Amino acid sequence: MATLSLREEATALLQDLIRLDTGNPPGNETPAAELLRAYLAGNGVACELYAKVPERANLVARIPGRGAGPRLLLLSHTDTVLADAAEWTLDPWSGELRDGEVWGRGALDMKGQVAASAVAIASLVSPAHHDRALARELHVAAGLRFIEVYVDTPLEICEQRDPKGLYARARAGMLLDFTGVSAPYEPPADPDVLIRGAEEDAKAAALRVRDALEQAWAWSSG
Repeated sequence: MATLSLREEATALLQDLIRLDTGNPPGNETPAAELLRAYLAGNGVACELYAKVPERANLVARIPGRGAGPRLLLLSHTDTVLADAAEWTLDPWSGELRDGEVWGRGALDMKGQVAASAVAIASLVSPAHHDRALARELHVAAGLRFIEVYVDTPLEICEQRDPKGLYARARAGMLLDFTGVSAPYEPPADPDVLIRGAEEDAKAAALRVRDALEQAWAWSSG
């Protein structure tokens, strides 16, 4: 499988989002939330769906931190204003890429930002070398320490420990481009913290990660 650049990945995700008609009313954002959940979960990001109305689910994705420093929230919406195809030169739900621009209802307000945010989050836990290297470069340029943690766990054990059944869904073809099943993973060559998931005690492993983050926080603050 060819490795996509972050730009290409965001473009492809935006196109998929535009192809889902989430015009409001009625909204019907749940398919968009499920698409984003599949993308993020496939990149190792923990996600949950919350819905007061089943057809209008919200997605919450989290990358846990150490709890003592500032937090970053990326907030956006996937519903759009309505579109009349007769008033458009292009199909408003085509997501067509033309002259370097993605066309469709919601491309600017605000599925473009949704796609960019999702790819930014995924890049921090990305299965690809070049994405993680870019994240490290951006941190260093900002004077921040970047900690790469590699939890080295055999795939069969990951599947045994999967309470949400994501691996089973991926093997059934319900989740596409799922890391380890239908998409490749490139292990870090020299991670800052290496955890042997099949061997190490969970509490001890968590403490090692905490210690690394505390050292990074002291380095960044100093």
